Amino acid sequence: MRDLLIAVSLIYVALSVAASVFVIRRDDLSRHTKGAQCVAIWLVPILGAWFFYKANRLHDEPQYVSREQEGGVAGSGNEGGSPPYGWSDGGADGGD
Repeated sequence: MRDLLIAVSLIYVALSVAASVFVIRRDDLSRHTKGAQCVAIWLVPILGAWFFYKANRLHDEPQYVSREQEGGVAGSGNEGGSPPYGWSDGGADGGD
């Protein structure tokens, strides 16, 4: 039982140190935000470290914009233009 407690404690400390270092090294967070996140990492065992690591990691991943978000219909070959032949644009011709 004692060995299990030691193992869990070591894992907790290692995860908390890793997450704290990761948060402290970020340039886009204010000093107060870094401090608050580090306090939460150490006060909420395991889950606090994992949550703030994942939350901050999301800011590092590139954000992709799909063709639909750019204004065109993906794969129609008509990205951003008028609707393709046969599609109604809801105009004066009585379309949908």
